[in-house]
Amino acid sequence: MLSRLRATLQRLPQPRGMAGQLLFLLLAGFAVSHLIGVTLMSRDVGAVHPLAWRQAAERVAQVAHGVQRLPAGVDAAAVLDAFGSPRARWRLGTGAPAPHRQLDADLARDEADILAALQARLGGSARAVAAQVDVPDGDARHGRLALWVQLPDGRWLASDQALPLRRRWWWPMSFWFQMGLVPVALIAALSARRLLRPSRTLVEAAGRVSRGERVEPLPLEGPQEMRDMIQTFNDMQARLRCFVEDRTRMLAAIGHDFRTPITSLRLRAELVEDAALRAAMVRTLDGMTAMVDETLRFARDDAADEATETVDLRQLIDAQVQEQAALGHDVHWAGDALPLPYRCRPASVQRAFGNLLDNAVRYGRRARVRLLPAAGTSVHIEVEDDGPGIPEALVETAFASFTRLADSARGEPPRAGGVVLGLAIARSCARSHGGDVHLLRPDGGGLCARIVLP
Repeated sequence: MLSRLRATLQRLPQPRGMAGQLLFLLLAGFAVSHLIGVTLMSRDVGAVHPLAWRQAAERVAQVAHGVQRLPAGVDAAAVLDAFGSPRARWRLGTGAPAPHRQLDADLARDEADILAALQARLGGSARAVAAQVDVPDGDARHGRLALWVQLPDGRWLASDQALPLRRRWWWPMSFWFQMGLVPVALIAALSARRLLRPSRTLVEAAGRVSRGERVEPLPLEGPQEMRDMIQTFNDMQARLRCFVEDRTRMLAAIGHDFRTPITSLRLRAELVEDAALRAAMVRTLDGMTAMVDETLRFARDDAADEATETVDLRQLIDAQVQEQAALGHDVHWAGDALPLPYRCRPASVQRAFGNLLDNAVRYGRRARVRLLPAAGTSVHIEVEDDGPGIPEALVETAFASFTRLADSARGEPPRAGGVVLGLAIARSCARSHGGDVHLLRPDGGGLCARIVLP
């Protein structure tokens, strides 16, 4: 039974949020417990609730004993009229009750039980003669119970009482819904919302950290489990920040140590009399200097602590395109004048786009820039060129630091060395915002670099 119930609950549509699921489980537990109670209550057969007819029998026995003890000269009929109410009427007479036949099996069983209980309460002072239960048609919640008791002096005590019925199983369900389910659901919803507020704050902070933003330590609040999660998140963020800062300081120190011997070697190279040899040595030293500078810039960009702000992404791209066009490069920008607000670190996004644009005009002769907003939940910036492209097998290799890809048209393999960090820097900047950079091969040839920003 429990396995079938569990399977039924699993097939029901459940809310996706934690608060909704907690509320769903709580209400489902309430409903199951009430159904079990209704089932157990329905095991007692009969139309009238046992507690109701037992109380009715007790009242009849008490009234019968009271009538027998009335002093002589007291009007028993007047006493019974005063004792009566709209739900219970009493009369004392000499006529015997008319016999009847109860066709309903449940009502006949109820009448027999009522007579037995009443006779047990009367003892030998009176005799219960007849009981009749009348249940009206429809959805009436009360029936009538008529009882006749013959007193020792021969008089008949008749009672007509209203009794609650239990044939309509949905009556307790409706009462439970109004008095139990609605208040519990309201309290549970408010409590779940308050308990899960720290989790929403944690999710928002984690999303900001994934985009490279600096987030202040979150306050410890909520249940103990939630406090532990928040403390772990704060500790993780602190360790990551220390790691990046230590790496940046280490690379800065290495770069400083390299610059000193490179400068010394350049001074010595200027003293070489052979012009060809001197020019080759100077080119090598210039390459080493550029490599050190590019490495330090890559490390600084990766560890930059730039503030996040909302900028017009179209305006940011247009400024880069205009700068390349001013240098005489063939750049086509099909952007419109409508602003596109985007929350990011502007210098980082500008650096990523600028590196891809530099690669396009340097190796692809010309660049075509497109901005594709509202692509699902992300923004796409595409830079397409007319260069030789990159073989699909070498796409990921192109993002490796200090790897220069030879002209793919000549079929030359990639080689290490040089200061080719443009793609690596672009991907690092995009990933620091929670996005990425992809290299695609258009059907017409060339290369399409796509920045995906969430």
